[in-house]
Amino acid sequence: MLGSLLPLAGRLLGSTWLWVAVLLLVSLGAGAALYVQDLRHEAEVSALGGELAAQEVQHAATRSELAESKRETAGLRVALDQARNATEALQDNVRAALVREAQARADAEARKAIISAMRTRERTEAEAREVVDDATRHSAATRLNRPW
Repeated sequence: MLGSLLPLAGRLLGSTWLWVAVLLLVSLGAGAALYVQDLRHEAEVSALGGELAAQEVQHAATRSELAESKRETAGLRVALDQARNATEALQDNVRAALVREAQARADAEARKAIISAMRTRERTEAEAREVVDDATRHSAATRLNRPW
């Protein structure tokens, strides 16, 4: 029986059927390999799609944070401008107060010079009759020397 198979195998090896069978098996193997490779690519694309969706969500969150930061920065700039304006107003007030203080010191020095240069003497008979009394002069001087 084995002897009868050998001539048959020899004829098959020499025939085109064997080549067709080999080509068919190679084609099936290549097709299976391509199918498996396609499944792997689909899995990668699916995974990358999920990763892309996650990154898009993160990107949207980052854009939202950026917009919030811009709004906050605008508010801080307004507050800074207001603080600068208030500081400039206070500086102007302090400068004006320093000018008034310098003027008050100069006025006080002038009054002091007048008082220190004053000399007392006895009133003459004519002055005693025509000049106002001491109480009136003191009240007038007190009124004139009061602080502004």
